[in-house]
Amino acid sequence: MYKLTCFLMLFYVAMLSELIAQHTKTFNVYFNLNKSELKDVNRKLIKLEIDLLSNANIQKIKIIGHTDNSADSLYNIKLSDRRTREVKKHLVSLGMNDNIIELGYFGENKPIVKNDNEQDRRLNRRAEVTVYFTDLVSKCSLGDTIIRTKGGKEIVFDGCEYRELENCIEIIEELSQNDFKKGIIVVGKNAQNLNNYGRLQVNLLDGCSANECFKNPVRIRIPVITTPDPNNLPWALVKGEKTQFRLVKNKDRLFYEFELKCPTSWINCNCKKNQKH
Repeated sequence: MYKLTCFLMLFYVAMLSELIAQHTKTFNVYFNLNKSELKDVNRKLIKLEIDLLSNANIQKIKIIGHTDNSADSLYNIKLSDRRTREVKKHLVSLGMNDNIIELGYFGENKPIVKNDNEQDRRLNRRAEVTVYFTDLVSKCSLGDTIIRTKGGKEIVFDGCEYRELENCIEIIEELSQNDFKKGIIVVGKNAQNLNNYGRLQVNLLDGCSANECFKNPVRIRIPVITTPDPNNLPWALVKGEKTQFRLVKNKDRLFYEFELKCPTSWINCNCKKNQKH
């Protein structure tokens, strides 16, 4: 089957730069003597610190456990390990990804103050949490990015998302109509295939992006060839399911347009591998 990948024209090329800043944030969680259980006040502290980073991209969290010198060194090593695991457990319960959390423990070997009195020993009974994150210095504010295929179709992406995924997007246009099981098929009012529109697929390539599907709707525009009947428009067939078009005008040209959203019940947009919108 003849397949053509089309990236012929890119509209809206003016783009604002998006600066990424690297940051770390460190806070301490304190424990009672010989205890690894989190106190309510520390649960609230952890949640507060994470909530303050809700708009940031958290890349890694490192938790290092410590103790005072109240017990033997082997016991303190195991106790500091248990403390880090309790903090991790709470972070995961707050929705943090288990895979980005790293643990370490030193027992009594790295006190921040001398263990000369009870007040100082309290400061050493701790888990040190460091959050590594990036945030946007200036938010992406691009408009739409429009790709026009050889057959005159237009595919409208969110500009910011397209910039992130442009190397992972595959557009396939088939100008003949031999396969109704793949891609987007335009069907006329009498459920007859309109051969002059052809077939279209928009894919995210496997393993190319961490995103499994488009976060924003992708708008598909099919050029209007004959005078349309607004009361009886054709519809799009996507793997056996159909959606109604609307009429839109772009640069004095008429198009049939509809949106593809993910996740959706459409089989070829199921947010797993081999994404096909």
